[in-house]
Amino acid sequence: MTQVQQVNHYIDRIFPHVSDEIVVAYRKWFAGYIDSFVQDDENKIDDIRRKEEHTYLVTDEIRLIATEAGLNKAAIRVAEIMGLFHDTGRFEQFVRYDSMVDHQSLDHAELGVQVLQEKNILAQLPVSLQKLIYQTILNHNKMALDEADFVCRFFSKMLRDADKLDIYRLVSEFYQRVLRNNIIDGGLPDTLGYSGVIFKTLKARQPVNYKDLTNLNDFKLAQAAWVYDMNFPTTFRRVGEKSYLNMLREVLPAGDTIDLLFADIEKYLTFKMEETLGEL
Repeated sequence: MTQVQQVNHYIDRIFPHVSDEIVVAYRKWFAGYIDSFVQDDENKIDDIRRKEEHTYLVTDEIRLIATEAGLNKAAIRVAEIMGLFHDTGRFEQFVRYDSMVDHQSLDHAELGVQVLQEKNILAQLPVSLQKLIYQTILNHNKMALDEADFVCRFFSKMLRDADKLDIYRLVSEFYQRVLRNNIIDGGLPDTLGYSGVIFKTLKARQPVNYKDLTNLNDFKLAQAAWVYDMNFPTTFRRVGEKSYLNMLREVLPAGDTIDLLFADIEKYLTFKMEETLGEL
């Protein structure tokens, strides 16, 4: 049995009737939830609406990844629910701390699960499916996945991929327009150069520890390194189609050293796009 068949079998066994209507109802609740934050603080409307848009686009991305991976309709709907609720904690985090940087405030994934549980949003779903959705949300912003059962790891990888894809879109737009926004770039100083630690991490094809970031260039390099923590052929293809790596390269210091680094990232991207096609 393939990975996809195992996931389909699991969802069919615990709740095969995840319908379009359930997803529509959740989207309606989520929109109302966001509106409550807009009404409370008009000074933060743009950032709140931008994060709301991110949520919907992540939902679109995970639907595409799930569909192209071969998940059945019920499993795709589960993935959409995960995408819709993955950043639920961001809004209260932002209003409470004026920050969306977790190490400056709190873990937004944990806060999001807490909100969903307190409001009992997933009550109509089986407890086992609720637990799967909660754990996947908890996993989406971690540096690496902790031990989890196979199905949870599969959905977690999809959600993490979808999240990265849309953040690539968002930061690329801002970098190309030479805009600064603490919510998007973490408020890091826009100074010259980059950290040797970050460079060595990328050369080793490893994801970057955000505690090692010293400036905005480090942050951009860390985002380039996301390619090393992606999983699905759709994700790799989308990164290439949208030229996200090229846009990141354009806003980093000129020089052969960075050129060679990005050439290796592109090589890895091409290899993984082909390799992952046969893994599902």
